[in-house]
Amino acid sequence: MPTTLAHRQFRSAFCALILLCLSALSSFAAATPTLYAILSGNIVSFKPDAPGTLLTNRPDVGTSDSARAIEIDPTTGHLYAMYQTSATSYGLRRINLSTGYVSDLSLFGTLTTTSAAAGVGVGLAYDPLAHGLRVITAAGDNFLISLATAQPSFYFSPPAYITGDTGFGITPYIEHIAYTNAIPSPSTTTLYGIDTQRNVLVRVGTAGSPYSTQAYTVSTFALGINPTDYGGFVIDPATNRAYAAMTVDGAPRLYEVNLVTGVAIFLGQIGTSATARVEGLAAAPGVNHCLDIDGDGEILAHRDGLMLTRIALGMTGSAVLANAIPTFNPPPRTTWAAIRTHLVDRCGMTITP
Repeated sequence: MPTTLAHRQFRSAFCALILLCLSALSSFAAATPTLYAILSGNIVSFKPDAPGTLLTNRPDVGTSDSARAIEIDPTTGHLYAMYQTSATSYGLRRINLSTGYVSDLSLFGTLTTTSAAAGVGVGLAYDPLAHGLRVITAAGDNFLISLATAQPSFYFSPPAYITGDTGFGITPYIEHIAYTNAIPSPSTTTLYGIDTQRNVLVRVGTAGSPYSTQAYTVSTFALGINPTDYGGFVIDPATNRAYAAMTVDGAPRLYEVNLVTGVAIFLGQIGTSATARVEGLAAAPGVNHCLDIDGDGEILAHRDGLMLTRIALGMTGSAVLANAIPTFNPPPRTTWAAIRTHLVDRCGMTITP
């Protein structure tokens, strides 16, 4: 009898501990992202639901050049920026978010952004499949930068609207770009951009295939704003909600962009100055990807928490996945092999196959 009672007490305590852990994990779910931008030369951060309240506001230290685009590597949290060093040259640099100090990484030669019509617009986005930075300019430059070497690793042809598209025959001026599912090792990702001459949202490549150079107008609706070379575009990796920072009527403004209709909805002015110029936009990871077991951008107790608990108890394979992976609208990682690879390669865990 004492042994049976002890076992019951142990089971009760263990179940209580698991429930406590799962409840704690649920508090991490889908937090509002922190957005970063360059505002009149300062690195600022804010929440999309309160863009007028700056959480941080620091000058970029160590350079007199102008940042034209920024992006965050979600695997490291590093903030990268493309700085214009001359009329035809750009440098990739890394910015320390704590100090604002700018570190040189590489210098790119002449980009074809010298014509007046093309302007100097540069789009920069983290490519989650290649673990690199995609660059597209208003004049058609289109290449991938390796984060290992900080140098171009692959060149694409300039984007072009496909036959039958409402933009067919018109040269795209895509200056602001962003990927969906910009998390480590996603099963699929799609590249979007803003054509600042047509004032429309476009997709580069087909859905889930961002390496085609074919451009597609997302819908027949215009953005509803007149975007300029100055600004930025980002898609929150946790929710796939898209945000655009644009200088409109001389003021820095934040918009949410509907990826289905292509319409921009005004959220508010960024900061308090109505004359500040905004450059670039990036989103800090909203969740801990090592706790986001299935990779859907949310940390849920009944899915991620359940699988994490099973892994901690030494379970593997289908025993980890049982009743934790939905069949309707499945997450990016649905197999034990994909989950184990993610936890081993990205999170440094040691797990038996």
